[in-house]
Order: sequence, then C-alpha cells, then structure tokens
Amino acid sequence: MKTRFFTGKGDKGQSTFGNKRIAKDDALFEFLGNLDELNSWLGLCIVEAKKTLSKKKEGLLMLESLEHLQEDLFIAQAEAAAIGFSYSIKKIPRITEAKTARIEHMIQKIDTVLPTLRNFVLPGGSGLSAMLDIARAISRRAERSAVAFGKRAAFSKEFLQFMNRLSSALFALARFANYVLRVKEKNPNYK
Repeated sequence: MKTRFFTGKGDKGQSTFGNKRIAKDDALFEFLGNLDELNSWLGLCIVEAKKTLSKKKEGLLMLESLEHLQEDLFIAQAEAAAIGFSYSIKKIPRITEAKTARIEHMIQKIDTVLPTLRNFVLPGGSGLSAMLDIARAISRRAERSAVAFGKRAAFSKEFLQFMNRLSSALFALARFANYVLRVKEKNPNYK
C-alpha cells in the first residue's frame, strides 16, 4: 500500500500520538476538527476566487490572503496537537505575533478601499462572499473551541490573538469579495 488512508487504531474512539491516547470526543479534537473544517472551507473559497477574481487585479490580494490563512491554520493545528498530546512545541512551527500582524495589515489594506460600515451586513451577496461568511462563522466556532480546550492546556497569548483575528479577516475578505465583484451589500431591515 503506497498511502495509508487508515490504520484502524482509532476504531475504538481514541487516537494515539506517541504514548498518549485521547478520546475522539475530547475538546482537543473538537478544536482540531473546527480548524480542519475551516481550512477546507478556505480551500473552497480559493477555488471560487480563482474562478471569479482571476482577471481582476484585486484577485491576487484575495488569493494570497487565503493561502496565508490556510498555511497558518496548519501551523495552529500542529501547535494545538503538540500541546494536547504533551509533545515538545519547541520542535514545531508556532503561531507568532507576526502572523497576527500580517492578518491585521491585510484587514487594514482592505479597509482602505471598502465603503465605511455603518450597519450590520447580511451574509451573502456573491458566491465567494457567502463562502467566506461560512468560513467566518466556522472560525468563530474554532475560537470558542480553542478557549474551551485552553482551559486545560495553555495557549500562548499570540495563539489566542490569532484565533480572534481570523473571523475579522474573513469578514473583511467577504466584504472585499462583494466590493470587487460589484455586488451591493444588504443590511438587515429587522421587519
């Protein structure tokens, strides 16, 4: 067999890393699963961005931003898994203040071109924006699950700041997608 798609070792509801076994319904796996789901949605967003924004100059900013976020999510998963399985985090890449600063810079760059936000915005508009809105909601769930898991495993302040910025970045990107595609944002009318 060239690729091992399964080992069978988790068939009884536990996963093993080194000598440590953890139940699959543990807060660690809830958090890792949320990050994995988010990263998968970002993959779909990238596919959609390539289809809809490839001929627009702003498309490069969208693609670069999404690809950076995907790479950073893999680092977040590695860091969380290392902490959860009591593995030395010195041997893995980590979420740093620089990664959060890159997200903040991207948000500020997008904000310079977007119209001022005066009301809440209904999710959707373009297909890409709708996908980014789903990713934003998943990122908020991932942040909540990071906080839950963090009650027993200490994340760095940089890690939690990064998790907090993800939803802001995805909201900015969703608005940016509609702006670039010239889709007017809709506000809730509360009727």
